[in-house]
Amino acid sequence: MEKTQTLTRLLILTCRHRGAFSLLLLIALAMAAAAVPGGQADHPTDRRIDAAIAAAFDWIESHRATLEDGGLTDMIDEGVAFRFFRGHAPTASQREHFSQLFAEQMASLNELTEFEAWARRPNKPLIEHYHLVLAAHLSKTAGVSSPLSAVIAERAQRALATLIFDSPTVRLTTALFLSRLDSEGVADLAALLSRSMIEQLNRQPMVLPGPGAPERLVNTAGWWLYALVHELVALTDFGRLPASPWLTDRRDAVVDVLLEAVTWASAQRNHDLLAEVTVTLYFLGEPLRPPLQAALDKLLADQRPDGSWGASTVSTRRNKVRHTVLTASAALLAYRAWRQLGE
Repeated sequence: MEKTQTLTRLLILTCRHRGAFSLLLLIALAMAAAAVPGGQADHPTDRRIDAAIAAAFDWIESHRATLEDGGLTDMIDEGVAFRFFRGHAPTASQREHFSQLFAEQMASLNELTEFEAWARRPNKPLIEHYHLVLAAHLSKTAGVSSPLSAVIAERAQRALATLIFDSPTVRLTTALFLSRLDSEGVADLAALLSRSMIEQLNRQPMVLPGPGAPERLVNTAGWWLYALVHELVALTDFGRLPASPWLTDRRDAVVDVLLEAVTWASAQRNHDLLAEVTVTLYFLGEPLRPPLQAALDKLLADQRPDGSWGASTVSTRRNKVRHTVLTASAALLAYRAWRQLGE
């Protein structure tokens, strides 16, 4: 009887999302919970997390990025998310589903004439080389043979050698993902690390703007945190690599500001930044601390009935909704994993 009631409650939660993908996911989750008496999924918070993940997954499936909606960069972002989902989705069948989506996404991206034209276009800003190198790295990880990888790597190496005054973060992250393409002649990583945001933070702690601070300072702090997160993600390859000795020596300074940033981003209602900081802490192996749990509970509460978190007020992307859904889904999956660990 208790198992049936658990399934019924989860199905009721699904009604407002009306997605077949959500429905199947919640049925699987409820069956898994019924098979483990007294398991974590019997807790109200865990049921809310599962329902929120299902709703977000349904939004993602129903709003896939295209050339017209989000463009190539959003399609790459989906690849990043699918890679994470394939290892962290709640059930084996869903992990297999996202593993297939990941491979299909990277294969279709490499077949687009627009992607090839982008890869071969001369005189690109370094940030575009970063996106292309990331796409090549994701393709390799997905087991997709990309005929453009050599072109992308060669032109990115040339850009790193000439665009020496670009953002230190973009230079470092491009070089890190380029090094994972087995490219020769990659830029001096030690020199790039010495100019990174992580190193700056290690030398001088960052103070985030307080309540009532000018919008300019708040925006600057937000973009600084994004840069820090991107460096950490690149160094750990989205949590797949352990922290290097260099990063371990700077870990305390990094974690301190990220934990402060969790509460700060939540107060700013910057759901995308909150999610990215949360997932980065998860990649670094941090436990579920009370401020982090409070911020994740707020992220849960702020989800909209359609499964999204609404349009971002700070994003420069064409689609102001998608990236937050992708990152928030990953944050909720991390929340679920933390709770299962009993942290």
